[in-house]
Amino acid sequence: MAVNQTCNTNRTNAERIEVELLKFLEDHIYTGSDSLQKIMLYLKQHVRSNVQSVTEVFDALKAKGVISLGNYKILSDGILDVRITQGIKDFEKRIHAELRSGCDESNQQSTSYDSAANSQTPDYDIDMLFDYLSKKLSPPSMLIFSTELLGETQMAETPHALRNPSDAYFKMMHTWRCRQPNIDHKAKLGEIFSSMERQDLVEEMENFPVKDFQYAETVIEPTKRFDDSDISIVASNLATGYYHVVRFLGVKQRKIEQIEADYPAIREQIYQTLLMIKRAKPSLTRQDLCNALYYADHQDVIVSLNSKWSNSS
Repeated sequence: MAVNQTCNTNRTNAERIEVELLKFLEDHIYTGSDSLQKIMLYLKQHVRSNVQSVTEVFDALKAKGVISLGNYKILSDGILDVRITQGIKDFEKRIHAELRSGCDESNQQSTSYDSAANSQTPDYDIDMLFDYLSKKLSPPSMLIFSTELLGETQMAETPHALRNPSDAYFKMMHTWRCRQPNIDHKAKLGEIFSSMERQDLVEEMENFPVKDFQYAETVIEPTKRFDDSDISIVASNLATGYYHVVRFLGVKQRKIEQIEADYPAIREQIYQTLLMIKRAKPSLTRQDLCNALYYADHQDVIVSLNSKWSNSS
Protein backbone atom coordinates (compact mmCIF):
# COMPACT_ATOMS: atom_id res chain seq x y z
CA MET A 1 0.00 0.00 0.00
CA ALA A 2 2.82 2.38 0.91
CA VAL A 3 4.55 1.61 -2.39
CA ASN A 4 1.40 2.45 -4.37
CA GLN A 5 0.96 5.68 -2.44
CA THR A 6 4.57 6.68 -3.18
CA CYS A 7 4.12 5.92 -6.88
CA ASN A 8 0.94 7.97 -6.98
CA THR A 9 2.65 10.88 -5.25
CA ASN A 10 5.57 10.79 -7.70
CA ARG A 11 3.18 10.71 -10.64
CA THR A 12 1.20 13.62 -9.20
CA ASN A 13 4.38 15.65 -8.72
CA ALA A 14 5.51 14.82 -12.25
CA GLU A 15 2.20 15.95 -13.70
CA ARG A 16 2.39 19.19 -11.70
CA ILE A 17 5.93 19.88 -12.88
CA GLU A 18 4.91 19.14 -16.46
CA VAL A 19 1.95 21.53 -16.40
CA GLU A 20 3.94 24.28 -14.74
CA LEU A 21 6.82 23.80 -17.16
CA LEU A 22 4.52 24.08 -20.16
CA LYS A 23 3.17 27.37 -18.85
CA PHE A 24 6.71 28.58 -18.15
CA LEU A 25 7.82 27.73 -21.68
CA GLU A 26 4.71 29.27 -23.19
CA ASP A 27 5.54 32.54 -21.46
CA HIS A 28 9.07 32.50 -22.92
CA ILE A 29 8.44 31.23 -26.44
CA TYR A 30 6.04 32.63 -28.95
CA THR A 31 2.76 30.76 -28.57
CA GLY A 32 2.09 28.42 -31.45
CA SER A 33 5.75 28.06 -32.45
CA ASP A 34 6.82 24.68 -33.79
CA SER A 35 9.30 24.33 -30.96
CA LEU A 36 6.66 24.75 -28.26
CA GLN A 37 4.36 22.23 -29.94
CA LYS A 38 7.22 19.71 -30.12
CA ILE A 39 7.94 20.21 -26.43
CA MET A 40 4.30 19.71 -25.50
CA LEU A 41 4.05 16.54 -27.61
CA TYR A 42 7.27 15.13 -26.19
CA LEU A 43 6.20 15.79 -22.60
CA LYS A 44 2.83 14.12 -23.13
CA GLN A 45 4.40 11.03 -24.72
CA HIS A 46 7.64 10.47 -22.83
CA VAL A 47 8.15 12.54 -19.72
CA ARG A 48 4.95 12.52 -17.65
CA SER A 49 5.47 9.19 -15.92
CA ASN A 50 8.99 9.56 -14.58
CA VAL A 51 10.19 13.16 -14.51
CA GLN A 52 11.38 14.27 -11.08
CA SER A 53 12.65 17.77 -11.77
CA VAL A 54 12.59 20.56 -14.29
CA THR A 55 16.28 20.02 -14.99
CA GLU A 56 15.53 16.43 -15.97
CA VAL A 57 12.99 17.69 -18.48
CA PHE A 58 15.49 20.01 -20.13
CA ASP A 59 18.14 17.29 -20.19
CA ALA A 60 15.65 14.87 -21.77
CA LEU A 61 14.59 17.41 -24.37
CA LYS A 62 18.18 18.16 -25.24
CA ALA A 63 19.10 14.46 -25.50
CA LYS A 64 16.16 13.75 -27.78
CA GLY A 65 16.91 16.75 -29.97
CA VAL A 66 13.44 18.13 -29.47
CA ILE A 67 14.86 21.60 -28.96
CA SER A 68 18.34 23.11 -28.85
CA LEU A 69 19.36 23.91 -25.31
CA GLY A 70 22.77 25.44 -24.81
CA ASN A 71 23.52 26.57 -21.27
CA TYR A 72 19.78 26.64 -20.81
CA LYS A 73 19.20 29.21 -23.51
CA ILE A 74 16.16 28.55 -25.62
CA LEU A 75 16.39 29.46 -29.27
CA SER A 76 12.92 29.30 -30.81
CA ASP A 77 12.93 29.08 -34.62
CA GLY A 78 15.90 31.44 -34.70
CA ILE A 79 13.61 34.26 -33.57
CA LEU A 80 13.63 34.50 -29.81
CA ASP A 81 16.73 34.04 -27.68
CA VAL A 82 15.70 33.84 -24.03
CA ARG A 83 18.41 33.79 -21.39
CA ILE A 84 16.84 31.83 -18.55
CA THR A 85 19.67 30.16 -16.64
CA GLN A 86 18.68 31.81 -13.37
CA GLY A 87 15.02 31.68 -14.35
CA ILE A 88 15.07 27.88 -14.52
CA LYS A 89 16.73 27.65 -11.11
CA ASP A 90 14.16 30.00 -9.58
CA PHE A 91 11.34 28.17 -11.35
CA GLU A 92 12.42 24.76 -10.07
CA LYS A 93 12.90 26.07 -6.56
CA ARG A 94 9.39 27.58 -6.60
CA ILE A 95 7.68 24.43 -7.88
CA HIS A 96 9.29 22.18 -5.29
CA ALA A 97 8.53 24.71 -2.55
CA GLU A 98 4.88 24.67 -3.61
CA LEU A 99 4.80 20.87 -3.59
CA ARG A 100 6.27 20.82 -0.09
CA SER A 101 3.89 23.51 1.17
CA GLY A 102 0.81 21.61 0.04
CA CYS A 103 -0.27 24.01 -2.66
CA ASP A 104 -0.34 21.10 -5.10
CA GLU A 105 -4.09 20.82 -4.96
CA SER A 106 -4.13 17.25 -6.23
CA ASN A 107 -2.42 16.10 -3.02
CA GLN A 108 -5.18 17.61 -0.92
CA GLN A 109 -8.34 15.75 -0.03
CA SER A 110 -10.44 17.73 -2.49
CA THR A 111 -11.81 17.65 -5.99
CA SER A 112 -10.76 19.74 -8.98
CA TYR A 113 -13.53 22.20 -8.20
CA ASP A 114 -15.48 23.73 -5.32
CA SER A 115 -19.20 24.24 -5.49
CA ALA A 116 -19.85 27.89 -6.16
CA ALA A 117 -23.55 27.44 -5.51
CA ASN A 118 -23.36 26.50 -1.86
CA SER A 119 -19.79 26.48 -0.58
CA GLN A 120 -17.76 29.07 1.24
CA THR A 121 -14.57 27.05 1.60
CA PRO A 122 -11.40 29.01 2.46
CA ASP A 123 -9.72 28.03 -0.83
CA TYR A 124 -12.73 29.09 -2.89
CA ASP A 125 -13.11 32.36 -1.00
CA ILE A 126 -9.48 33.41 -1.41
CA ASP A 127 -9.36 32.34 -5.06
CA MET A 128 -12.46 34.41 -5.77
CA LEU A 129 -11.02 37.40 -3.93
CA PHE A 130 -7.83 37.15 -6.01
CA ASP A 131 -9.86 36.77 -9.19
CA TYR A 132 -12.01 39.79 -8.36
CA LEU A 133 -8.96 41.93 -7.60
CA SER A 134 -7.28 40.78 -10.81
CA LYS A 135 -10.09 42.43 -12.76
CA LYS A 136 -9.60 45.71 -10.89
CA LEU A 137 -5.83 46.08 -11.19
CA SER A 138 -4.51 47.99 -14.19
CA PRO A 139 -1.63 46.80 -16.44
CA PRO A 140 0.62 49.83 -15.68
CA SER A 141 0.71 48.79 -12.00
CA MET A 142 1.88 45.24 -12.69
CA LEU A 143 5.61 45.72 -12.16
CA ILE A 144 5.07 47.53 -8.87
CA PHE A 145 2.56 44.95 -7.68
CA SER A 146 4.81 42.03 -8.63
CA THR A 147 7.76 43.59 -6.81
CA GLU A 148 5.72 44.24 -3.67
CA LEU A 149 4.13 40.79 -3.70
CA LEU A 150 6.90 38.48 -4.95
CA GLY A 151 10.06 40.53 -4.65
CA GLU A 152 10.72 40.23 -8.40
CA THR A 153 9.14 41.14 -11.73
CA GLN A 154 9.61 37.95 -13.76
CA MET A 155 5.89 37.07 -13.91
CA ALA A 156 5.02 40.63 -14.93
CA GLU A 157 7.41 40.69 -17.88
CA THR A 158 6.22 37.69 -19.87
CA PRO A 159 4.31 37.71 -23.17
CA HIS A 160 1.37 36.16 -21.30
CA ALA A 161 1.23 39.13 -18.93
CA LEU A 162 0.96 41.47 -21.91
CA ARG A 163 -1.73 39.36 -23.58
CA ASN A 164 -3.81 38.73 -20.48
CA PRO A 165 -2.93 41.06 -17.58
CA SER A 166 -5.91 39.99 -15.47
CA ASP A 167 -4.85 36.34 -15.52
CA ALA A 168 -1.24 37.36 -14.85
CA TYR A 169 -2.36 39.25 -11.74
CA PHE A 170 -4.29 36.21 -10.54
CA LYS A 171 -1.32 33.91 -11.09
CA MET A 172 0.95 36.25 -9.16
CA MET A 173 -1.41 36.16 -6.18
CA HIS A 174 -1.90 32.40 -6.48
CA THR A 175 1.88 31.82 -6.61
CA TRP A 176 2.35 34.12 -3.64
CA ARG A 177 -0.26 32.20 -1.61
CA CYS A 178 1.50 28.93 -2.47
CA ARG A 179 4.81 30.31 -1.32
CA GLN A 180 3.38 31.79 1.88
CA PRO A 181 0.32 29.71 2.80
CA ASN A 182 0.19 30.63 6.48
CA ILE A 183 0.07 34.42 6.42
CA ASP A 184 -2.96 36.73 6.48
CA HIS A 185 -3.25 37.32 2.74
CA LYS A 186 -5.99 39.94 2.95
CA ALA A 187 -4.06 41.99 5.48
CA LYS A 188 -0.88 41.89 3.40
CA LEU A 189 -2.75 42.83 0.23
CA GLY A 190 -4.28 45.72 2.15
CA GLU A 191 -0.79 46.99 2.99
CA ILE A 192 0.34 46.68 -0.63
CA PHE A 193 -2.73 48.46 -2.00
CA SER A 194 -2.31 51.24 0.55
CA SER A 195 1.30 51.73 -0.54
CA MET A 196 0.06 51.86 -4.16
CA GLU A 197 -2.52 54.48 -3.15
CA ARG A 198 -5.36 52.14 -4.07
CA GLN A 199 -7.53 52.61 -1.00
CA ASP A 200 -10.51 51.78 -3.20
CA LEU A 201 -9.26 48.20 -3.45
CA VAL A 202 -8.73 47.98 0.30
CA GLU A 203 -12.38 48.95 0.78
CA GLU A 204 -13.59 46.58 -1.92
CA MET A 205 -11.72 43.70 -0.30
CA GLU A 206 -13.56 44.33 2.94
CA ASN A 207 -16.92 44.37 1.16
CA PHE A 208 -16.53 41.45 -1.20
CA PRO A 209 -19.05 38.67 -0.64
CA VAL A 210 -19.06 36.53 -3.76
CA LYS A 211 -22.64 35.49 -3.02
CA ASP A 212 -23.74 39.02 -3.96
CA PHE A 213 -23.12 38.23 -7.63
CA GLN A 214 -26.56 36.91 -8.48
CA TYR A 215 -28.08 37.60 -11.87
CA ALA A 216 -31.39 39.21 -10.94
CA GLU A 217 -32.94 39.46 -14.38
CA THR A 218 -35.04 36.75 -16.01
CA VAL A 219 -33.48 33.35 -16.63
CA ILE A 220 -35.65 30.90 -18.57
CA GLU A 221 -36.32 27.85 -16.36
CA PRO A 222 -33.53 28.80 -13.93
CA THR A 223 -33.54 25.55 -11.95
CA LYS A 224 -32.99 23.40 -15.03
CA ARG A 225 -29.53 22.02 -15.74
CA PHE A 226 -27.59 23.54 -18.60
CA ASP A 227 -26.68 21.13 -21.40
CA ASP A 228 -23.84 20.58 -23.87
CA SER A 229 -25.38 22.90 -26.46
CA ASP A 230 -25.43 25.67 -23.84
CA ILE A 231 -21.75 25.03 -23.21
CA SER A 232 -21.09 25.42 -26.94
CA ILE A 233 -22.75 28.83 -26.94
CA VAL A 234 -20.65 29.97 -23.98
CA ALA A 235 -17.43 28.60 -25.50
CA SER A 236 -18.14 30.40 -28.78
CA ASN A 237 -18.67 33.76 -27.10
CA LEU A 238 -15.94 33.92 -24.48
CA ALA A 239 -12.21 34.44 -24.88
CA THR A 240 -9.48 34.55 -22.24
CA GLY A 241 -11.99 36.06 -19.81
CA TYR A 242 -13.41 32.58 -19.34
CA TYR A 243 -11.07 32.19 -16.35
CA HIS A 244 -13.39 34.41 -14.33
CA VAL A 245 -16.43 32.30 -15.24
CA VAL A 246 -14.94 28.93 -14.37
CA ARG A 247 -13.29 30.16 -11.17
CA PHE A 248 -16.67 31.48 -10.06
CA LEU A 249 -18.05 27.99 -10.67
CA GLY A 250 -15.32 26.57 -8.47
CA VAL A 251 -12.65 25.23 -10.83
CA LYS A 252 -9.22 25.27 -9.24
CA GLN A 253 -6.14 26.75 -10.86
CA ARG A 254 -4.34 23.45 -11.28
CA LYS A 255 -7.23 22.00 -13.28
CA ILE A 256 -7.38 25.09 -15.50
CA GLU A 257 -3.68 24.69 -16.29
CA GLN A 258 -4.04 20.97 -17.02
CA ILE A 259 -6.85 21.63 -19.51
CA GLU A 260 -4.81 24.41 -21.13
CA ALA A 261 -1.93 22.00 -21.61
CA ASP A 262 -4.20 19.35 -23.13
CA TYR A 263 -6.19 21.65 -25.43
CA PRO A 264 -4.24 24.45 -27.19
CA ALA A 265 -7.33 26.18 -28.69
CA ILE A 266 -9.07 28.63 -26.36
CA ARG A 267 -12.57 27.60 -27.45
CA GLU A 268 -11.84 23.96 -26.68
CA GLN A 269 -10.36 24.92 -23.29
CA ILE A 270 -13.60 26.69 -22.40
CA TYR A 271 -15.76 23.84 -23.66
CA GLN A 272 -13.81 21.12 -21.87
CA THR A 273 -13.67 23.05 -18.59
CA LEU A 274 -17.42 23.67 -18.54
CA LEU A 275 -18.10 20.09 -19.57
CA MET A 276 -15.98 18.90 -16.64
CA ILE A 277 -17.97 21.13 -14.28
CA LYS A 278 -21.28 19.89 -15.64
CA ARG A 279 -20.31 16.25 -15.17
CA ALA A 280 -18.67 16.73 -11.77
CA LYS A 281 -21.41 18.86 -10.25
CA PRO A 282 -24.83 17.71 -11.51
CA SER A 283 -26.65 20.17 -9.24
CA LEU A 284 -25.41 23.24 -11.13
CA THR A 285 -28.26 25.01 -12.91
CA ARG A 286 -28.85 27.57 -15.61
CA GLN A 287 -29.08 30.17 -12.86
CA ASP A 288 -25.62 29.20 -11.57
CA LEU A 289 -24.16 29.53 -15.06
CA CYS A 290 -25.80 32.93 -15.53
CA ASN A 291 -24.52 34.09 -12.13
CA ALA A 292 -20.98 33.20 -13.24
CA LEU A 293 -21.41 35.02 -16.55
CA TYR A 294 -22.83 38.03 -14.72
CA TYR A 295 -19.83 38.08 -12.37
CA ALA A 296 -17.52 38.00 -15.41
CA ASP A 297 -19.41 40.89 -17.10
CA HIS A 298 -20.80 38.73 -19.88
CA GLN A 299 -24.47 39.62 -19.83
CA ASP A 300 -24.34 39.40 -23.63
CA VAL A 301 -23.86 35.63 -23.37
CA ILE A 302 -26.77 35.41 -20.95
CA VAL A 303 -28.94 37.10 -23.57
CA SER A 304 -27.87 34.51 -26.16
CA LEU A 305 -28.61 31.64 -23.77
CA ASN A 306 -32.01 33.04 -22.81
CA SER A 307 -32.89 33.40 -26.48
CA LYS A 308 -32.03 29.73 -27.09
CA TRP A 309 -33.92 28.56 -24.00
CA SER A 310 -36.95 30.65 -24.88
CA ASN A 311 -37.12 29.18 -28.40
CA SER A 312 -36.77 25.62 -27.12
CA SER A 313 -39.23 25.81 -24.23
